[in-house]
Amino acid sequence: MTKTIQETLEFINHVKESLEAAYGHIYDKTREVLDNNKKVSTADRSHLEWGLAHMHKSKEEFMRDLDRHVSTLQHELSKEADKSRV
Repeated sequence: MTKTIQETLEFINHVKESLEAAYGHIYDKTREVLDNNKKVSTADRSHLEWGLAHMHKSKEEFMRDLDRHVSTLQHELSKEADKSRV
């Protein structure tokens, strides 16, 4: 089971890195639109700003949940390691 836990931990790390990169790309490109396109209506500008803030909050909550999941998996790894020492 240790291998499965380790594989899951590695996958979660990959997901976290990918999510950070994807959000960063969305943020940067949206900022370009907001900063460089003066034709964006005030309403659309507000929606885009709100969307970025909402996505950031959602991302942070998901990252927190992933970190909790990692913590539990690491706890299971340490229990397995303790059993193998006995």
